[in-house]
Amino acid sequence: MPFKFSGLLAFFLFLTVTGYSQASQKLALIVAIDNYADPAWNKPRLHSLNDTPLVKSALISQGFLEKDITVLTNEKATKAGILSALDKLANAKPGAVVVFHFSGHGQQIFDIDDRRNSLIKVDEEDGYDEALVTYHSALRYSATDTGQHHLRDDELAAKYAAITKRIGPAGSFLVLLDACHSGNAAKGLPRSSRGTSSIFQRPGYKPIQSSAEKGYFSESSGQPFFSNFVIISASGSEQRNDETVNKETGQTVGALAYAFSKAIANLKSEVNYHVFFEWIKYVIQSDNSIQNPQVEGNRNLMVLGGGKNIIPMMDELIIVKWKNAKTVSFPRGQLHDIYENASFA
Repeated sequence: MPFKFSGLLAFFLFLTVTGYSQASQKLALIVAIDNYADPAWNKPRLHSLNDTPLVKSALISQGFLEKDITVLTNEKATKAGILSALDKLANAKPGAVVVFHFSGHGQQIFDIDDRRNSLIKVDEEDGYDEALVTYHSALRYSATDTGQHHLRDDELAAKYAAITKRIGPAGSFLVLLDACHSGNAAKGLPRSSRGTSSIFQRPGYKPIQSSAEKGYFSESSGQPFFSNFVIISASGSEQRNDETVNKETGQTVGALAYAFSKAIANLKSEVNYHVFFEWIKYVIQSDNSIQNPQVEGNRNLMVLGGGKNIIPMMDELIIVKWKNAKTVSFPRGQLHDIYENASFA
């Protein structure tokens, strides 16, 4: 006769967490936008807010405290709000584990070629910057919006450098970008795409071609604080980033957010980002074989700092409470494909 299990959500893994000594401070920023101020971005509307519980639960299962996870959604996810939150991450303790996740649109924008930070590549080979689209960003250039609300890769790179320098070689900084900066978000497609083929540029702008490689930093720069930094993007810069379906809940979610939650659930021991990225790639391409996620940075870096920072997602189940002869509670949840009132033979 089957037993009926009342599975606890993954973030109630405190019984497991307390068995490990947390060696490092853990901080995270999750940004999700699916309802932009400019209605042009909402046709069709994204499902970014569905990503938040996936990413948050995954992080909490790895010892992040809820109070140390900042979440900015929709009207709170302004450019100023995001930059301020990134500045707070730059106050992390040396050796900290830091995660920044963005779910929303991305867009190419005319390049301002800002070289104030010589450690960061800021000139683009195609003459355009990549930008995250914040809540107030307009889809098209106008007299009232000249791109001041877009969060350019130049600006992000400076914030990333401040965080990596602050946490030092013993720290770990992971950036997850569930957005894309190009691709055709045409109507009639079965899924929403995070990005647009429309380029944000001022009238008469002529892009200056450059021989610079795309990317947030030079892996050959020799700067030691870059050894603690990894960026994973949901798709290539010239690709669509299609949303996917959470197989367990039926909700439409971001491809990277979903793959990240699955990869964390598969984390049985410490692994490096080379292996971890392959798990993410497998999940994304199992659903969309032509979408090609990207990784930049030190792939040999251990996921979320490795060592004592990792909480293995054990296969063994420890029953917390027998509710009756057929129903028990145990510390597992959505990340493990187990849901409230699930039945097992």
